[in-house]
Amino acid sequence: MSIERLSKILLGISIILLCSCDPFYFLVLENKSSHNILAYWATDYAHPEVCSVYPDTLLPDKYFYHCYYNGYADNSIDSHIIPSNSKSALEVGIEYDVFFSVLPQDTLSVFIIHGDTALTKPWKEIKEENNYIVRYDLSYNDFTNLNGCIPFPPTEAMRDMKMWPPYEEIREIYK
Repeated sequence: MSIERLSKILLGISIILLCSCDPFYFLVLENKSSHNILAYWATDYAHPEVCSVYPDTLLPDKYFYHCYYNGYADNSIDSHIIPSNSKSALEVGIEYDVFFSVLPQDTLSVFIIHGDTALTKPWKEIKEENNYIVRYDLSYNDFTNLNGCIPFPPTEAMRDMKMWPPYEEIREIYK
């Protein structure tokens, strides 16, 4: 068998293997601010005892970082800080429409906390004082309208999306 024919066979096998793999599905947050942030994704409907999930719009009692993420739990806040002008992704492992359909009321809450606050204050204090910059409450349609990438600070495209404090207040701070 010639090298050329063997190369074509290996290329064909590689293409088949790559095409048969499950696709990756990520929740992406882009930090376009001038400071570090922490994103708390209220997604863990499987662990309601430690996680808040919409319509509960309070932070949970403990910081909990999705045990199913990459098969391990790393609950240290400092390892989840998102630097200024960078992106972070959380793998959800299932198609977005399925992911949103299992969340109560088709809504994903994402809490954005200033990086300095996250690193210097105890989680209990952050929770009790609702010490987050903004909380996005995004529907599946909101998420797809953002092309799967959630920006912070919110952009004009997010003007009519649910968030607290409201869009106008956040944009006033982050002009």
